[in-house]
Amino acid sequence: MAVQADLTLVLKDFKRPCSEAAGVAELAPMALERGLLDKSASTLQDLSAIVLGRYLDKDDRIRVSEEWDADLLPPAHAVYAAKDARVSLEIYEELKKLPVVPSRDRKSTRLNSSHPLD
Repeated sequence: MAVQADLTLVLKDFKRPCSEAAGVAELAPMALERGLLDKSASTLQDLSAIVLGRYLDKDDRIRVSEEWDADLLPPAHAVYAAKDARVSLEIYEELKKLPVVPSRDRKSTRLNSSHPLD
């Protein structure tokens, strides 16, 4: 969920810079500011469970596939990317509804993303 790393790849591959002015938001720091995390480095899968109460399947066969470099994405990759984008937007919309919590009042939330939600 490192948006900045993705933006760096866009700059490298397409020679097109992206900036926060283009509407980029890092979701983990937003969740941390709202007292939902005890660390800012968290995965999209973790945030989906915490913020939306839903398990987000992140199939490693697709996630680390070399087919991401193909001129035309395989259908499974396109669905994976679309699902990530949709869930990211849903998380952002939910986080924007929550107030920022002063750091002294933030609760610790222990994440355990190794078990799917029922």
